[in-house]
Amino acid sequence: AAALSMTGISFAQAPAKGRVATVTVHGRALEGNLSGESPDRTFSIYLPPSYDREHSRRYPVVILLHGYSLTNAYWVGGKSGVAGVPGIDVPGAMDRDVASGKAHEMILVMPDGNSIYDGSMYSSSATSGDWESFIAEDLVGYVDSHYRTIAERAARGLAGHSMGGYGTWRI
Repeated sequence: AAALSMTGISFAQAPAKGRVATVTVHGRALEGNLSGESPDRTFSIYLPPSYDREHSRRYPVVILLHGYSLTNAYWVGGKSGVAGVPGIDVPGAMDRDVASGKAHEMILVMPDGNSIYDGSMYSSSATSGDWESFIAEDLVGYVDSHYRTIAERAARGLAGHSMGGYGTWRI
């Protein structure tokens, strides 16, 4: 510690890290789709640094919708699924922004909206399923019942990239 102090680096400078989990949720709105895809969908969830310490605290939620031909792994630095397109490290960026005071702590939910057609467009379709209701009802309901969210419309956000931007407008 003394050596670190002499170089001007302190233990406090390393940002606290949130954690990411990959979870599967059953989407009732996706049942019976004509494509025959499973209504059980994975999503990545980022829980902020204080989540495991402050057990009575509740958090706002932002849902991030990925682009066409990508998966939820795109947001957490994993393989995007598209040659030449690397994933991005949203959890790392969130940790840095919280540590610097640029952002407040929040829960980030990153569902997998890919399909056998390379994307769901987050639309309501008999062919691929009712993705609008899956995101707005099934996913939100699951997250609110399993995590300490502020379960109010005013405490939720929705954002997306490419196909996910289109889904954001639809939903």
